[in-house]
Amino acid sequence: MVEDPTIRLGNGIELLDETKYYFDPTDIGYGGIHCLSHAHFDHLPGKVLGDEVVCSPITLRCASDRLKKGLRAIEHPSIQVLDSGHILGSSMFLVEGEKRVLYTGDLCTRDRLGMKGATPVKADVLILESTYGLPRYVFPPREESEKELRDWVEDKISSGHSVAVLAYPLGKSQEMLMLFRTCHLTSMAHPFRQRR
Repeated sequence: MVEDPTIRLGNGIELLDETKYYFDPTDIGYGGIHCLSHAHFDHLPGKVLGDEVVCSPITLRCASDRLKKGLRAIEHPSIQVLDSGHILGSSMFLVEGEKRVLYTGDLCTRDRLGMKGATPVKADVLILESTYGLPRYVFPPREESEKELRDWVEDKISSGHSVAVLAYPLGKSQEMLMLFRTCHLTSMAHPFRQRR
């Protein structure tokens, strides 16, 4: 990997240009442009002083709620906000400058359960922060896992049992609701009380 002197780890991932861009920053301050890819806790800041962020409307609502802070969405002329296909509202950011730099937190390029996958974008530099980016992470095909879960739930219900499926409150819960809807099963999500 060739290191780019304009990119460093610091407050999240920093792009050092005439303007400082912070992607999924650990702190939201008052200087620079702060971009939030999505509202999973591992991508949200631990400290919020400023309130301006570049993100999708859904991420703004979820991040504001999860952080208990009133964030305000802004636009920046050199940033395109694109769908990353990870969870509802997740984004990748294309920064147009001397180089085209694409940052994405978690992403998915496959269409699934009512969500459209990310569309590849040409860039000079790609910054990919991903939970399962290492080659050792190999999972079964998604369709296989979905079928196994559907079959298990249908078997339990046909045997007269109630079923509870535990999932992350943001992202996986919505996927489970969509999956069960495709089976014509009545499903609902338990109200979530956040503890951080």
